[in-house]
Amino acid sequence: MASKKDVVLIGVTPLTDRDELGRGAYGRIYAVKYCETICAAKEIHSILVEGVEEAEKRHIIESFLRECRQCSTLRHPNVIQFIGVYYPTKPAGANTGMRLPVMVMEMMADSLTSFVDKHQKIP
Repeated sequence: MASKKDVVLIGVTPLTDRDELGRGAYGRIYAVKYCETICAAKEIHSILVEGVEEAEKRHIIESFLRECRQCSTLRHPNVIQFIGVYYPTKPAGANTGMRLPVMVMEMMADSLTSFVDKHQKIP
């Protein structure tokens, strides 16, 4: 079971404009600043924990923290570097009353789709 103690907790400064870099079914990615470096931050959609039982909320958050812990063990030049986890000062969403964990990672200069499109070999 993942816990806060299993991951590196850091303090980051969310950028004022919170440019969204990407979004999926599970969450969204936006830019933050950590140690004067622009990074990517992945957060869970608050709707996933709104109106669900406590056990389900814990399961969703533990699953996200497990992903963070797994990312923290990866070290390779071709893998985005995990930096840490932070908890925003404000609760996520209107109805959760919870501060959800946010994973902070190295920022790619390009999107994965764009990179693949540029480097795809044409048969």
